[in-house]
Amino acid sequence: MAVLSFQRRWTADGDIDQAARLCAEVAEHSQITLAFRDRTRLTMLREQIRIKQGDSDAAVRLQRLAVEVQSSGMLDLATEVWRAVAETAETRP
Repeated sequence: MAVLSFQRRWTADGDIDQAARLCAEVAEHSQITLAFRDRTRLTMLREQIRIKQGDSDAAVRLQRLAVEVQSSGMLDLATEVWRAVAETAETRP
């Protein structure tokens, strides 16, 4: 649901605040039970949302996440994070 709310943000009817609330809710209730890949994707999404909300440090945190994941040898997941870095760099307010 949070991913859909965020993705719709790219269109006129998106709700970035709803996406942020849903991500916070998921993070609060499932950090222990999420697998590494899912935690990484949740963190990636939260940083993308923060970038859209104007958090200037979020882009740096997203880049650090990409480096961390790449260093772990999970290249497919690292590719997802690096893609998010590139996409948010293109659309930063």
